[in-house]
Amino acid sequence: MMKLPRREFLTATVGTLAASHPLCAQLTTVQFFRATHEDFSKFVGGVFHLRDANGAQRTVTLLSASEGKHPMPRGLRTPISLLFRGSDQSLKQDVYEVSHAALGTAKLLVVPVDPTGETVEVILG
Repeated sequence: MMKLPRREFLTATVGTLAASHPLCAQLTTVQFFRATHEDFSKFVGGVFHLRDANGAQRTVTLLSASEGKHPMPRGLRTPISLLFRGSDQSLKQDVYEVSHAALGTAKLLVVPVDPTGETVEVILG
């Protein structure tokens, strides 16, 4: 039997269960926004799902997670840049529901960073 640290087990289990339960949508949003740069770094190469306002879903891969370089005033979070690459088609700038099994779900602004729209960025601040 593979041993999994308690925190990782709870994060994955609670995130998966909460993401699938409508009453826990607010909880999963908080979990997503509380995630640190280190948390996102663990999921580089991992799969995230984007759902647009029409319900169309796309799968993207997290390419990188980087922290802002400038110090923030006390009490404010250092911005985190998340770069994703889509596999099937270009994405336009819009607000998408971004979901991940361990991090939950949040509505975020997704912005293309290349002319093809295959690579997109999300900034969490």
